[in-house]
Amino acid sequence: QLEEGIGGKERRTARVRKYAAAIAAFFLLIGASLLSVVGYIYERPLAYYVLSAAAVASIFLQVLGFDPTVGMRRRIILAEVLSLPVVNQISFSHVQPFLFGSDSTFHLTAASEIAASGALPGWMGPYLHFPWLHLWVASAIVSAGTVSISFVSATFLHSILALLSVYLILRRISTERAAFMGTLMVLIAPTFMSMT
Repeated sequence: QLEEGIGGKERRTARVRKYAAAIAAFFLLIGASLLSVVGYIYERPLAYYVLSAAAVASIFLQVLGFDPTVGMRRRIILAEVLSLPVVNQISFSHVQPFLFGSDSTFHLTAASEIAASGALPGWMGPYLHFPWLHLWVASAIVSAGTVSISFVSATFLHSILALLSVYLILRRISTERAAFMGTLMVLIAPTFMSMT
């Protein structure tokens, strides 16, 4: 029995080390993906996408390889998932230093007009049916009194709230592992990635 106890402790220590290595790999990959955009303008380099995809893969491996309900794992994995849209927005803001001439100009103009008039402008086109982000940015503009900071912070919050909602709904109707997998599937969807 003493040998089994020692062997069990060694297996637990090995699992903890593997999990710590998976967490470290995620943060190293995310850090490297952010560093990869330095010096680029208007387009993120291929390295950014490869490193970001590897970071998402490391989360998938954590969810599949370790029980996400044990200890702090749920919080760590959730923090990793929720940090990805923030990293995506930071990288986008870095390569798009000027809002004018980009897609951001349209959205920022819409949000500013909503903040000024209190109504949705008719020229918003298809966004009239789903103005959530624009309303969020407009409320941030009204409360903060500034445009650039409120635009970025509202986008962060919008993405995080959307992912958190998906996670909580899936966790309620399924298992923890399925909730993380579903949330990651929403995260990597092209439509969601283009919104963050």
